[in-house]
Amino acid sequence: MVRDQSPLTACCWAAVLVLFFSGCPQWLFPPLQVLSCSLEEGGLHVVFSAAPAEISIHKAFSMTEDGQALEGRFVFEGENLWFYPVNGIGENREYMVIIGVIAEDHRGNSLAEEYRRDFFTRAEREAPGIEAVIPAEGSTLTQTPAEIRLSFSEAVDPPSLEEAMKISPAFPYVLQWEADYRELLIRPLKPLDFGKRYTISISTALRDRSRNNMVLPFTSSFFLEGGRFSPCFSLEWAGATGTGPLSPDVVNRGLPPDAELQIRFDMEVETEMLAGFVELQPSLGISITTERGSRSEAAIHVARQPEWGETCTLIIRKGITAIRGGKTTEDLAYSLVFDAAECMPPEFIKGFFRDSGQVLSQETDFDYLNLDVLEFPPTQTAVAADMCLVFTIPVAASSLSLSSAMTAFSITPSNSCAYISIKTLKILDEDAYRLSGFNDPLLEAGTGKKLCALIYGLEIENTENQGLIVFSIASSLEDSLGNQLGEDIKITWNKQ
Repeated sequence: MVRDQSPLTACCWAAVLVLFFSGCPQWLFPPLQVLSCSLEEGGLHVVFSAAPAEISIHKAFSMTEDGQALEGRFVFEGENLWFYPVNGIGENREYMVIIGVIAEDHRGNSLAEEYRRDFFTRAEREAPGIEAVIPAEGSTLTQTPAEIRLSFSEAVDPPSLEEAMKISPAFPYVLQWEADYRELLIRPLKPLDFGKRYTISISTALRDRSRNNMVLPFTSSFFLEGGRFSPCFSLEWAGATGTGPLSPDVVNRGLPPDAELQIRFDMEVETEMLAGFVELQPSLGISITTERGSRSEAAIHVARQPEWGETCTLIIRKGITAIRGGKTTEDLAYSLVFDAAECMPPEFIKGFFRDSGQVLSQETDFDYLNLDVLEFPPTQTAVAADMCLVFTIPVAASSLSLSSAMTAFSITPSNSCAYISIKTLKILDEDAYRLSGFNDPLLEAGTGKKLCALIYGLEIENTENQGLIVFSIASSLEDSLGNQLGEDIKITWNKQ
C-alpha cells in the first residue's frame, strides 16, 4: 500500500538531506591534522590525527637544512611518521618542515591547510657585529699603518670572514686572530701606498660559531695622505741558528759569523742606491740584494766571513731617499761582535804523551822527546803508547766529530828516527777525561765551553837515529755542530 505524502512532508525530508550532506561531514569526516612535530635524535617525528597515506606524504613532505632540501628515509607506524635525513640532524643549523595540503589519511581526508614548522639547533641566535675598527672610519693617516684591527661583538668563524672580507685597493697581508677570534689583525706585508683611500668591506656572509650571519654589511675606509716624510728603518741579523734585532745604542753580541744583516724601511725607498750609504769597518766586502717587487727591504751580505769573536762596525749614513720624497736624517753606527756561543770553534789546549808523562803544547815546540830505550828499545819491536789531545768545544756541541778526528791528526818523523802509526781512536767527554790517566786538574774549559779529549792509540818502533817528530792537527777538525778548528797546529819534538 502506497501512502500519499503531503507537500509539507516532502519539504521536511529534503531539508534533512541537505543538512546531512552539507554540515555533517565536518564531524563524520574530519580533516587530517598534525598533532605534534619535533626533532629527535637523528631525525624528525610527526604525529597525525589519523594514519597518513604514505604516497601522499612522500609528495606533500619537504624538509630543508639552512635552505637546502634534504634527502632522507621515511618510517610509518600508525599515526606516526619518522623522517631521517641522510646526514642526520646537525649542530648550529636551521631546519624548516613543510607538509602540503595534498597529504591525506587512508580515507582521503586532507590537511585543512599547509603545515609549516621551523627548528633551530644553534646554541644562540644573536647575529655577530663589528664593534670597532682601527684606523677609524673616515680617518686620514700620514704614516702607513702596521696593522688594521677589527673588533667583533662575539667570536666569529674565520673561514666565513675570509669569504666575506674584501679590501680595495688590494694588497698582500696576513691575518692574526686574538681574544678567542673576537679580534682580527690585518698585517700588510709591505707598506701601503700614499695618496690612496683603502676600504674594508665585510658582507653578511660573516658568521659566528653558531652559524648566525651578520645582518647588515659593513664598510670602513681610511685615507693614506701623501707627503714628504723621513723614512725610518729597523735592522736585524739572521743566521742558521736564529735571528735577533740590532741597535745603534749598544754593543750587539752573539752574532754568528755567517749572519746576514736585514734592513726594513717603513716606506718604499730607493733600494738600488743603498750600497752608497752602507759601510762595514774593517772592510770585509759587502753586497746588497732586494726581493723582487720590494722597495722597503734589503739584505746586506758580508763577502768575507768574519773570524769568531771579531768586532765590526756597520755604518748606515744619512740621505737614503724615500720614493715619495724625504730622506733619512742621521748617520747610525752599529757595533757587531760575531761571537755566537754555538759557533765558537774548537780550541787545542794541551796534549799528553803516555799518561801525562810528557806535555805537548805550543810552548813545548822543539822540546826534547825522550824515548827511553828501556821502554822503547831501538829494535824492530813495536811498542804501544797513547797520545791524548785535549780541546775545548761549545757547550751546545755534543762532541768532536769522529770522522774529522780520524783524518786531522798526523805524526811525521824525520831521519827515520822512529816509525809511528796510529792504530785506534776514541773520544772522551769532560767527565770521562777527568777519570782518565791523562787528567790535568788545572785545565778549565772556561765560560760557554767544555773539554773534549781525543785518545790516539799509537805503535812506535824506535831507532838509534836522532831526528824531528812533527805532531800535526789539521784545521779541518770540527765539532758536532760543524765548527772547525780554523788553523793548522804543528808542534815539533826533538827525538834524542
